[in-house]
Parts: sequence; C-alpha cells; structure tokens
Amino acid sequence: MTTANMVIDARWVDRGGPGRITRNLLSGLVDLDGSESWRAVGPRSVLEKLVRNAGKVSDASTPPSWRAGLEAPFGDADVVVHLHHLRPLRRGKVPCVGMIYDTIPIRHARRGSARLIARSYLRRVASVSDRVLTISEYSRQCIIDDLGVDADRIDVLPFGTDPTLTAELRSVRGTAGVEAGFVFVGRSAPHKNIERLVEAHRLADTGLPLYLCTGGDPVDLSSGASDRMVVVPRISDSQLINQYLATAVAVVQPSFEEGLGLPVLEAAAGGVPVVASDIPALREVDPPTAYWFDPASTNELVEALRDAADKRAVADPKPAEFATPRAMAEALLASVERALA
Repeated sequence: MTTANMVIDARWVDRGGPGRITRNLLSGLVDLDGSESWRAVGPRSVLEKLVRNAGKVSDASTPPSWRAGLEAPFGDADVVVHLHHLRPLRRGKVPCVGMIYDTIPIRHARRGSARLIARSYLRRVASVSDRVLTISEYSRQCIIDDLGVDADRIDVLPFGTDPTLTAELRSVRGTAGVEAGFVFVGRSAPHKNIERLVEAHRLADTGLPLYLCTGGDPVDLSSGASDRMVVVPRISDSQLINQYLATAVAVVQPSFEEGLGLPVLEAAAGGVPVVASDIPALREVDPPTAYWFDPASTNELVEALRDAADKRAVADPKPAEFATPRAMAEALLASVERALA
C-alpha cells in the first residue's frame, strides 16, 4: 500500500461505465484506507457521498465535453491518477497513472477524421502516462497493437462489481417490475450495433418487449420499430435494477467490440442470463448462462433471442463472483507503486 500523496482525477465519476468503475475504485480505497494520503478531484456533491470525508475531496465539475476543463489542478501530489483518458495531454512534474479503457474509437468512430484524431489522442495519453491502466486483457492487447505501448507499462484491473448494487439485483430478481423482456444497457454508439438488435428483435417475433436503456441517447428504430420496443429515458441505477433487470429475460449486448462489457459483467454477477456477441472481451467475462452470436449476423442474433425466450422458464443461473472494489483498489495502488519506482 502506497504512502505517497496521491491525487485521483475523478471528474468523470458521474458518467456511464467509466463513472461506475471510478466509483468502485474510490469505494475500494475508502475500504482500504490506512496510512496512505489521497485526495479525489471531481464533482463534490457526488464524491463526498462516496468518500465520506470532505477533506479528501477537491471540487471540480465534470467537463461538458472533451474540449473543456481538462486542465484541472493536481498540485501538491507525489503521484496523479487519471481515471479517464480525457485528461491533460502534458507530462506533469510528478509520475502519473493514466486510464485507457479501450481503443474502440480508432475503429468505430462515425467519421474517418474522428478515427484519426482518436488514434493521435490516445497515443498522446499513453506517452504522458508512466503507467497505463486498462480494464481487460483484450483492451491491453489493443493498446499494445494500436498505440505501440510496451506491454510491461500496462496494468489490468480485475473485473469488479459494486457489491451493494449486485446484492440489490440478486434480491429483486423475479419480483415486480416491468413486463419481462430483453434489456439493452449502453450508449447509442456505432459499435453498440443497436440497429441490428432492433431488426433482429422484430424478426425474432418472440412476443417479448425490448427495453433500450441508452441513458437518454436517441435510437433509430426505422429498421424495426414496434410497440414492443421501448426507448427508456435516463434512469438511476436503482430504477434500472428494480424496474427492468428484476424481470429481464436476458440482458442483450450486441456490440461489435467492447473493452469490457460492463452490462454483461453486472448481469452475470446478479444472476441474469445474457444474449452476447461472441467477441473477446465478453468471452473474458464468461457469464454462466450466455446465448452467443456473431455480431455481424442478424440471423444468429434472431436465433439467440428465440433461444433465450424459449428457455425463460428455466431457473436463473447461479450469480457469478467477481472482484470486490477493495481488490480493484489494491490493483490500482500496485500500479501507482510501479509508477513511483
């Protein structure tokens, strides 16, 4: 455990999957809290609830976009940890650990120019980080191949879940919620393959609804819109669990590529079956009950949805066990020690 004065850039703590991982890491650090000195920089209203110590929080708003607010103060530190790749693109005076969740924008950004910018940006992030932290062995290999980072500079966090949310999901499975159906959780981005999911759901004709929980992102339903598809507005984690995952026949992740696949990880931890793309990152998660399909094949996705629907009366799988936030925090601190060495 490090005794260094550590500053953690947690400005994205309230945004999507990276926010969830940031919250887990901070929760783990609180659990570990001993002689080490650390401070989290980010939105005070969120962080003080997590850290439960106002002295460990420096207020900084979450930037509205990658273009704004990246030069937050990280002074008086022996080491800085940036838990998002949107961070200052300069090497500071002290060692730093920089997070790169994945290199997906290099392949799946909507415009060619955006893909080129993403490659240049992520290379710069890697070059100004003493250690690079990532979330799966698949992402680690992509960082090596796409960004030219030496393998021995990259550390992988163990797969971890929030035990409070996991316990809540396990406790409500099979209780009241929306009508049982398929649930998609994620942004509306090209690599998420939502249009194929919409079309496959229409063709599968299972009679089950499809809930698209995109956090408020719009969804193009032109390939298969019906009254059995619902675009869910932005909701809290508790609403997602109690209204949708409580009765889900399966969580569906049709992505062409993922760095980790947090919805599949959390579904597996809660004992929910998954309909999942047969891609490396999701295979790493290895959920107990999965209906695999080629994300480029509408027919395979149709069959996977039908198979899951046909077997919905089968008892839920035994929940999978993953790392605790404490174990994730221990891995983070080990990476910090390597940066300081």
